[in-house]
This record gives sequence, structure tokens and C-alpha cells, in this order.
Amino acid sequence: MSLKGKRVLVTGSNGFIGSHLINRLIKEKADIYCVDKNKQENDSVKSYELDIKNFLELKKIIEEVNPEIIFHLAAMINNSREEGIIKEIFEVNTIGTLNLLIATININYDLLIYTNTFELYGDENQAPFNEEMNPKGISPYSTSKICGEYYCKLFLEIYDKPIISFRLPIVYGPGQKGKMFIPDLMNSIIKRKEFSMTKGKQTRDFIYVDDVIEAFIMACNKKNMKGIFNLGYGKEISMKEVIETIKKNIDIDIKFDKPYKEKEIWHYYSDISKIKKELGWEPRTELKEGLRKTLEWWKNNG
Repeated sequence: MSLKGKRVLVTGSNGFIGSHLINRLIKEKADIYCVDKNKQENDSVKSYELDIKNFLELKKIIEEVNPEIIFHLAAMINNSREEGIIKEIFEVNTIGTLNLLIATININYDLLIYTNTFELYGDENQAPFNEEMNPKGISPYSTSKICGEYYCKLFLEIYDKPIISFRLPIVYGPGQKGKMFIPDLMNSIIKRKEFSMTKGKQTRDFIYVDDVIEAFIMACNKKNMKGIFNLGYGKEISMKEVIETIKKNIDIDIKFDKPYKEKEIWHYYSDISKIKKELGWEPRTELKEGLRKTLEWWKNNG
């Protein structure tokens, strides 16, 4: 199934993954519609400025667009345990997802893709994580995303809607900013600042953003694909290994002085055998190459 001319709706289109997806959809010559709290400044798409919590306005847009493919990326991403975010993060991530599912219940779409977080595997499951493990919310964020995925599963099973939930580890690449590990590291390199971190013994699964987008596009071109799938590089990489990879080419002062988090997840990486088997997808970008491309972007845009 070619995406050329397909009506594709993207929520959270201005985010890091969303912006990369939009660029790919333009290349695919899709008919693109964007929903975000901030209007998309791109002449190649039709943009709607909307808070996903506003059900009536969302339903109106859905009926107008009548999408064939839906990418639901809109989310409030905040891994803190602060009391002040609990209600808002639930309203955006869980109620917002439910709003979308209800608004599209009478739409005969080909596929809806929901994105989730590896944090849902919690601090009790042992890596490599697989899709059969029981989720465990360890923050308001991961709990809200688990609830959203449960609603997706409900609509898949009860209403026979074609829905995929992609569970994502740490996604990185050009254009990503914020206080996450890799963009924070890149910012320190560009500004020639000392970078402070833990001793870096904990392992994580890092996947380059283009590999994620490729999985999205491949899923759109696969008939009758639905359910829950891990994405990821499929290997554990320590935080210290990321630093060592960077330091081979860049001189940066690293201070290993930060304490580990309470209930630190020491091993965090994915079993991607299911998606390899059902979609034929696997990551192509090695950490060294992904970091090189990311740093090149920061040099030009940081």
C-alpha cells in the first residue's frame, strides 16, 4: 500500500518524532493533516491548532479529514513523580487518547499507530523486555501511557479497529532538545561545558529516530498488522559506552558525580524478535553513526 495521496493525520506533529515523520510523509507524497497545540508552519501540510483534550473540536476535525492513516504521537512527556503533574498528564495522555479513539470510531481507517514508552516495563521485569510482560507504571507518565494502550487494545478487540501500539525505548537524533541524556550531552559539547552524570553503569536501548520512522512507514504498507510491538536497537548499551563513543572524536570534560535514581532500572533493552518476524523490520543505524549525525545537526543548529 503506497502512502501517495493517502489522507494521513498526525497528532503531536511538532514534537521530535512528529517532525521527522512529517518530513518522511512529505517524501511519500501523502496528504498530510497535523493536529498540535501549536500550528505547523509548513506549506506542505494542513495544520490544525488544537489541544487533544478538546473532544468536540477534535471530532469535528476528524470528520472533516476522514483520515485513512492516523499517527497518535501527542503526549505530555514528563518522567518526574511530582504531584502537580498527575492530573494534567492523565488528561493529555489517557483522556486525549480516548478522545481520539472515540472520535474515530465511525471512521473506516486503515491503521492507527499509538506510541508508548519502555518505562511501562517498570522495575520488576527483567531485560530483554518482550511484549508478553506485565506493564507496571512507575510514574504518572508511564501509568498514563499504559492506560492509553489499554484503551487502544480495547478498541482493537471490541470494535475491531486496526491499531498498533509501538513501545519505544530511548529515541534520539537530529532536532531533539530538552533535558534528556543525549540532547543534554550534545548541548554540553557545543557549549564546551562540563557534562555531569552518574557513573554510567546502567544500560539502555538507544534507537535512532530514522529507524523508528521506517518502522512506522513499513507498518502502513503491511496489511492486517495490529497489536503491540517493541521497537529498539535490541542491544543494551551502557550510558558510559555512549560517552566513550563520543569521546573518541570529541574532547569533552565528563564528571561522574551524580547519584543514581532511587529504584534505578539497571538493564533496559528490548526483544525485537516479534517485529522482525511480522514486519521484517530491524534497526540499521549503529550508535556511532547515529551520534555522529546528531552531533552534526547540533553543530549547525545548537
